[in-house]
Amino acid sequence: MDSLAPSRFPTTAADEQSGGTSRQITPERLADAVNALRLAQRRYSRDKAPVEWAMLQNNLGNALARLGERESGSSRIEEAVPPIAARLKSTPVRAIRSNGR
Repeated sequence: MDSLAPSRFPTTAADEQSGGTSRQITPERLADAVNALRLAQRRYSRDKAPVEWAMLQNNLGNALARLGERESGSSRIEEAVPPIAARLKSTPVRAIRSNGR
């Protein structure tokens, strides 16, 4: 694996509250994050880079869900389900327990 690990985009409510200050993540920034994460998916496969792949799925699902909270309709929320479900299926229970989560 090369040294170019995917970046973590601010996509959750906790990111908006980080550092004791509130900063609104705009829909435009979330849309940019979704686009960048989808591009990164081309680079990291589940088989070759499982940790990076899982992180991408998690971040993509979070970004889509947060974007869906700000839009009318449910299409973005529905779009968020597959990456979140894939990420959850990819982490064996033993791995979660061994990390103390």
